[in-house]
Amino acid sequence: HPLTAHSHTNIGIVLRQKGDYEVAEWRYRKALRIQEAVKGKDDEDCAVSLTHLGEVLKRKGDYDGAIKSIKRAIKMREKNLGMDHPVSAGSHLDLGQVYLKKRKFDQALQEFRKAK
Repeated sequence: HPLTAHSHTNIGIVLRQKGDYEVAEWRYRKALRIQEAVKGKDDEDCAVSLTHLGEVLKRKGDYDGAIKSIKRAIKMREKNLGMDHPVSAGSHLDLGQVYLKKRKFDQALQEFRKAK
C-alpha cells in the first residue's frame, strides 16, 4: 500500500538523521519496492525514494551506489517533470555533491550547471 511506503520513507529519514544508515537504507529500499509495485517504476514517489537512498549511500561512502540511485531519480524527474523543473534541478545538485565527494570536480561542475 502507498501509505506503507511513505511510512518506511519517513522512518528512514529519522534513522538517517540518527546516523543509522544501514537500517535507513533498508527502509528506503523497502519503500521503493512497494512504490514500484503499486505505482510503477517511473512514479515521482520512486524518484523521492531513490533520492533518499542516494543520500544515505553517500553518507555511507558508497559513492558509486549513490550516483546510480540519483541518476535514476534524475531520469524519472526529467521525464515526468521536465529538465527545467526545480525538483529536477535539485537532483542535479545532489548528484554534483556526490561527485565532489569523489573529487570528480569536472563532473560536479557539470551537474551544478544543469541545476539552473
